Amino acid sequence: MATEPLLITGRDLTPQAVVQVARERRQVVLSEEGRERMAAARAVVERYIADNRPAYGLTTGLGDRVVERLPREMLGEFSRLTV
Repeated sequence: MATEPLLITGRDLTPQAVVQVARERRQVVLSEEGRERMAAARAVVERYIADNRPAYGLTTGLGDRVVERLPREMLGEFSRLTV
């Protein structure tokens, strides 16, 4: 069992580490690099939403419903439902 916390950087996560977190309850720490990468990714998502740009599964439906634009007030709930 891993006793050292798993450092999340956004670059080197392995399937084995995910299993350790899920099955062995390995602790997780988000690095500063990981925080910066997460913030940059969020900024991209926020720009798409602000510009009302179509993005599969973000501002549109999935599968056959890709042509359906999701209302802004539904985006958060849709995101939670599609995890």
